Amino acid sequence: MWEKHSVWNQCALAFPATLTLACLLSCQFLTLKEDIYWTFVLCSSSALQFLAAEHGPFGYSAHLWQTLAKYKRFVVCAIMAMSSIQQWSVGVHALAFVPLCVLSIFMHKHHRLLLAAVIVHNMVMSAPWIPMLAYWCAERLSEYYFANSVQTSLADKPIKFAYGYKTAAIVLETIVLWSLRCQQRFPHTFRWSPMCIGLIMSCVAFVWAELNIRDTAVSRNTIIKGLGHDVAASLIAAKACPKCRSCLTSLDMESSFGE
Repeated sequence: MWEKHSVWNQCALAFPATLTLACLLSCQFLTLKEDIYWTFVLCSSSALQFLAAEHGPFGYSAHLWQTLAKYKRFVVCAIMAMSSIQQWSVGVHALAFVPLCVLSIFMHKHHRLLLAAVIVHNMVMSAPWIPMLAYWCAERLSEYYFANSVQTSLADKPIKFAYGYKTAAIVLETIVLWSLRCQQRFPHTFRWSPMCIGLIMSCVAFVWAELNIRDTAVSRNTIIKGLGHDVAASLIAAKACPKCRSCLTSLDMESSFGE
């Protein structure tokens, strides 16, 4: 799988997709509002991450989906804050969702600062904080390696590390959201079975990709000269994305295609 990093994110997304299905199938009248809300949160987050991971137009430009995925991180961190610090009801969460989406346009660069406040609060209050800290670190390391991929090629390690930590962030974000959902929903206990099944499904996706997906097409002659958004891992996807194409050099050189 080391040479198939363009599909790491998609394989990891089997995890939140499984938990979204678990939310949907566990709907009951007693907790209907909580079930609908958390199904929507997990479903919308998973769908947006999938569209960004595929790095294709899907009706709009790939850059739009990448930008929306960036805004989504702030919304997710705000949901974590509302669930951890204020512990607002689901009704307040639902009313705040659209304003948070608008606010994310202006505040998306500060999502880790917001998450750091939640982590400190949970540490002081002896609430669960380790998964949030792991998520914070994975997000930061992904951003670090994307930044350090500039002036390297698509075949070098920084871009692989960036996608590796981005994959970890997908899993850790889902674990945090699932734990918050379990805290809000009666009987307020963590449900391990759906999470374990989700992790198994992701492992199955990785095994299937290893057996059926070709290695990611890369070139040592293709140099990343800047970042318009998270550059596509695959040279084929990069060629199809105008924003990525403008941030790469020597896209016409095919002598090392596949290296």
